[in-house]
Amino acid sequence: MDAILDLNDVSLPVHPAATMFPMMEGPEFDLLVDDISTHGLREPIWVDPTGRVLDGRNRDRACLIAGVPLEFQTYDGDDPFAFVISLNVHRRHLNESQRAMVAARLANIRRGEVGKGREKVDGSIELSTAATLLRVGEASVKRARVVRDQGVPAVIAAIDSGQVTVNDAAKVVDRPTEEQEALVADVKSGKQKTLQRAAVARRHQVREIPPTNVQPPADRCRLFVASVADMTEHIATGSVDCIITDPPYPREFMPVYADLARTAAQVLKPGGSCVVMVGQSYLPEILAAMTPYLRYHWTVAYLTPGGQSVQLWNRKVNTFWKPVLWFINGGDGYDGDWIGDVTRSAPNDNDKRFHHWGQSETGMADLVRRVTVAGETILDPFLGGGTTGVVALDLGRLFIGADIDAAAVDTARARLSRTWEATDAGQA
Repeated sequence: MDAILDLNDVSLPVHPAATMFPMMEGPEFDLLVDDISTHGLREPIWVDPTGRVLDGRNRDRACLIAGVPLEFQTYDGDDPFAFVISLNVHRRHLNESQRAMVAARLANIRRGEVGKGREKVDGSIELSTAATLLRVGEASVKRARVVRDQGVPAVIAAIDSGQVTVNDAAKVVDRPTEEQEALVADVKSGKQKTLQRAAVARRHQVREIPPTNVQPPADRCRLFVASVADMTEHIATGSVDCIITDPPYPREFMPVYADLARTAAQVLKPGGSCVVMVGQSYLPEILAAMTPYLRYHWTVAYLTPGGQSVQLWNRKVNTFWKPVLWFINGGDGYDGDWIGDVTRSAPNDNDKRFHHWGQSETGMADLVRRVTVAGETILDPFLGGGTTGVVALDLGRLFIGADIDAAAVDTARARLSRTWEATDAGQA
């Protein structure tokens, strides 16, 4: 140890390297205070030869609270940034997003503060160098830099604390300050899992649907709560003409596609169609899950023109369409009319009023018209806000809908009742 100083005699300047890592807050810091109170300062505060703190700002604060003297040790190497990074990455168990934010801060340090081999012509540390030091991809650091430049302090703090990912934050930092802060509050409270989902929920709050005593007849529309795997308990074997559905796209939901295919093989009529809207990211996995039970027939392109493009950060793609996979349930194959294999939503018609993954009525209607005829029975086992059912009733089809989320089924039931009330059939 170089020195032990009385707390009252210390005013500590800070080296820029120390500012790369966020300060501890909340329970994590309280545990540090308790540990120092009980065992003393086990690790010194590292300073550079000029006396600036390199590592130990949190220990400094904890010692002040615990009344423990500060102990110092001087770093005399030539790369203070690499030294500080090596200490903190291992000690603090940072996830990829937290490391990306540190790398973004490191890439913003100016030439006068860098060690040997850490500078570029314009004076800043190379982004690639920062990424290598923090063991994180350059793409993640670029997104973190966007968040650093545009995000409000609450968003950056949420990443630093591990509550939010850089990828999630980069999708919402172009929003107004008040909205960013509200989205973080939704995630911290547990109301939403991600900032993006919180943004969708706030922009498209589920519409309150006025109650009505008019209900679709049971032989025209039937709704129930069930997982796709348990749906065969509610639907007669071979009673459905066509399944049209939009399952969730994230990787964690991949198992539902095999369940969907097994259910479809039982409830569809021979030669019936299973038409599944999917994302592009996991197409091979989805096809592998479904083809053991159903025969692949075709892929229809569902266009989403206007401001409906989705940014897939991990693939570097702005996508303006999505695949609709068309399967056939055994039999002799598809024997219906010829159809075109491009369908579309009306521009800017991505409708999230009734469910955060909702589709537009115009797009769903175009698809329903292509693969079914009036009087046929359509099943949507991922009911959501009920868009498929609204379109089915409006176009003279019969409808069965189910969802594992009881709240979604209630919303869809109210919406479909209003739809039925507004039709000529409902008023008859």
